[in-house]
Amino acid sequence: MDHHHILNFNSGTGDKIVKVRMFDRKKSKVGLAPGTLVHVGEKKAERVVVSVWAYNQSELIEKEMETVEDCLFFKDRPDLNVWINVDGLDRVEVIEKLGNCFGIHPLTLEDILNTGQRPKMEDYGSYIHTVLKMMLLSKNGDENLEEIIVDQISIILGPNFLIS
Repeated sequence: MDHHHILNFNSGTGDKIVKVRMFDRKKSKVGLAPGTLVHVGEKKAERVVVSVWAYNQSELIEKEMETVEDCLFFKDRPDLNVWINVDGLDRVEVIEKLGNCFGIHPLTLEDILNTGQRPKMEDYGSYIHTVLKMMLLSKNGDENLEEIIVDQISIILGPNFLIS
């Protein structure tokens, strides 16, 4: 269960209130071995969507994948630059299969699934893993109430691929 901490900020003019939503990072990860894949964070998506953009000088492919296994086709195409974007991390097996396909270390996969990571960059030799925070301003239907939502973005940059 996520525990929300809501901080209210008044802009000083009295006309808008900004809420910042933060989440406790404590989850059922305690006591598990390093590299154990468990999603830690708020469930945001109804389903996992895997999108692919692949290109070279003569070809552009833009596609939403039906299964993670469909991404294997792009791994075996070194002539293409590939960007794979995953929206929704709730289904751990999707991240695990994608990681196995592209040779991503289990500790990197664990960091991706733990959405409470601090921003960082790690060089694993065959790829670079970067964790960033993205802030979104949401109105939630009330014109006098704005909410800042903090979301995590994980980027893996390999020789001819980018996974986000």
